[in-house]
Amino acid sequence: MGRGTWEEGRGGRSENIVMEPLQAIVVAAGHGKRFRSQATEPGYPLKAGRRGSPVGVANGDKPYVLLGSKPILAHTLEQISRIADVEHITVVVAPDRVDYCREEVVRRYAICKISRVIAGGDERPQSVWKGLEALEERSGWVLIHDGVRPFVPLSRIGTLVEKAKETGAAVLGVSVKPTLKEVDAGGRVARTLDRSRLCEVQTPQVFRLDILHRAYQLAGMESAKTATDDAALVEQMGHPVGVVEGDETNIKITTPFDLEVAEMILTNSKLEIRSTNKF
Repeated sequence: MGRGTWEEGRGGRSENIVMEPLQAIVVAAGHGKRFRSQATEPGYPLKAGRRGSPVGVANGDKPYVLLGSKPILAHTLEQISRIADVEHITVVVAPDRVDYCREEVVRRYAICKISRVIAGGDERPQSVWKGLEALEERSGWVLIHDGVRPFVPLSRIGTLVEKAKETGAAVLGVSVKPTLKEVDAGGRVARTLDRSRLCEVQTPQVFRLDILHRAYQLAGMESAKTATDDAALVEQMGHPVGVVEGDETNIKITTPFDLEVAEMILTNSKLEIRSTNKF
């Protein structure tokens, strides 16, 4: 089915829902204020974009900072394109980075399945909404992913999709290790949270399209701005969200320190591949 009205998911029991089509939206439209502020401090000589481009650390554009020999976003898109069930990928970037992303990321690295690169909004929810409106299909399923999470756990995607078939919405999550305390306005501990009931949520997140679209409509864009992920909007309208075990290497690169950790993960993954190929 081509573009048209938003359709309710096919009737019947949830396990009978056909997982077709599955489209992806990769969001890389953030301004990277924290990354930019920390990257300019002494001790963070990070690599910027190629060819003397204005893109890079100086402008806080995390998606285009090099991780190994490629921009972070290139790694991310390559991983998403390897998901067999994903048919089309819509990339949402900052308005002044659309042409750069098309030429220096998608075409330079010959990344397949990219349907379009579009301009996002000032806030993440606005960017996701624009991505939803630009999708090839108006029914089926959508996978939402952060453009600065380059280590997509491909081995978890099948389980994530199966969980989404059960509930209509599913996310990846990893257990919380530190002790977490709620602090009041006066800077005093209000209570210690039970970490056995907590998890750190990651992307990709998979939703039935009509459910996510309705969640955005009910929340309204102003309310949606306070949501730190799309699942929060689905939760707000009372719809269940399933959780599947994620992967600790699936980090979001938010600070220069995260980039250093990502470099180590990338190096270790290359070593593992070389070691495996010896046998």
